[in-house]
Amino acid sequence: MAQTFEHIGPEDQDLIRPKYADWLWLEKNVDMQALVEPEYNALCYLLDKDGKRIRRPDGPVTVLRGLKGQDKREAMATLDTRCYEFKEWW
Repeated sequence: MAQTFEHIGPEDQDLIRPKYADWLWLEKNVDMQALVEPEYNALCYLLDKDGKRIRRPDGPVTVLRGLKGQDKREAMATLDTRCYEFKEWW
C-alpha cells in the first residue's frame, strides 16, 4: 500500500497549528449532533391506553417531550400518538 501522506515541514506546521487548535475547541465545545439533528421540545398531553387524556383534579397531565428532526414537521412525525397528544411547542 502506497503512503499518501508526506511529512509536514516546520513552516507548514506553523500554518496548520492554529487551525487544529480551533478545530479542537469546536470539537470540545460544540455539540455537532445537535447541529445535524436538532431537538425540539413539545408540551404534550399524556394519554391512557384508550387514547384519552389522563386527568388529575387540577387538569390534564402534561409532559415535555424532546423530539428530534430537521424541522418541527419532521420532529412531530416522531411523536408516539398512542401515548401523547401534542399541545404546543415549548
